[in-house]
Formats: sequence, structure tokens, C-alpha cells
Amino acid sequence: MCRGIRSIRFTDKRNREIGKVSLAGSPATSRPKPSLITDAYREQNRLMHNNAKYGVASIAYATAIMENARNVAASHILDYGCGKQHLKRLLEPMGFVVHGYDPALPEVAATPSPCEFVACIDVLEHVEPELLPNVLEDLARVTIRHGFYTVGTDPAHRLMPDGTNPHKTIEPIGWWQGQLFKYFKLSEVHQATPG
Repeated sequence: MCRGIRSIRFTDKRNREIGKVSLAGSPATSRPKPSLITDAYREQNRLMHNNAKYGVASIAYATAIMENARNVAASHILDYGCGKQHLKRLLEPMGFVVHGYDPALPEVAATPSPCEFVACIDVLEHVEPELLPNVLEDLARVTIRHGFYTVGTDPAHRLMPDGTNPHKTIEPIGWWQGQLFKYFKLSEVHQATPG
């Protein structure tokens, strides 16, 4: 199940509050939420999602995500970078509850709560390099138990409306493993042939 802890209250032996830490975007949070996407890139992504052929990678992984979620007895899935929400459409009829999050699309841009299983399909390579640590930290925040992440290591075939490549962080698999090891315990890494 996805759940959100809003704050932790610290008390002394007489139950007097001696401190409070707010979490998960609570209004009482003292530090601002780190940026996950720039406004200009958010707009480019929003425009790209008008293309029916853009943002469809999760369709090819739906069966693998379903099998992995069932193997770990997860019934709730957070689709981090959900785009058109294909996983929701494909997996909810199979008995899963799928929560979508995508900072580029207003209808699913609300800060997500942590979830027992997180799918992040063809998303991380789209992250602007200077914001990648923020995104990985947020991805770690929402992943309670298990994650299924795919990362492209080549330039995209389509360009954004402004003429730039939508894959902003193009690095080899070894580089990505190093980044992911900073935030996650990786149990399996597979390299797939593009195409």
C-alpha cells in the first residue's frame, strides 16, 4: 500500500513536544522541496505527450512489472514518471492499484506518497543532469520495498519541439549503476539491446 508519513513528533518522558520533523511534503516542512524538473523542460515534456507515439515504453514492461510485483506480494504500484498512465490501464484490471506520478503533467504532478513497489520506466534518462540527484533522492523516498527501473543509455529517436533530444542524461550502464548504488541496493541489473 502507498502511505505517507506527514510528521514525526519527539516528546520527553512527560509527553511534552521537544521537536518535530515533517516529511513527504507536509505543509510544516521547513526546507523547500528540491526541484525535479525545470519549468522549460516541463513544458517541452507536456507538448511531447501530445504525440501518441511518445511515452509508450511502459507498455512493453507491463508483464514483467506485474510478475515482479506479484513475486513480492505487492498490490500497490507507484508509476513514477507515468506519462499517459499506460501501467494503470494495463495493471488495474489484473488486481493492482496503480498510482501515477509525473511532474511534467499537471493532472498527476502531486507529490507522491511512498509505495511498496515503484515502477520507473524510461524516465531517468529524461532527467536534466543537474537535477538527477534530486530525482534519485525522491525516487528512493517513495520506494518502500521494491523498485523496477529501466534506463535508456542512447539518444532518443524523436526530438522535442525545441529541437533538443528528450534524453538529457545519456550515460553507459556502468555510470547508471554507480548512480543507483548511491540510493538503492540493486539485486539485479540487466542490459537489453536497444530496439
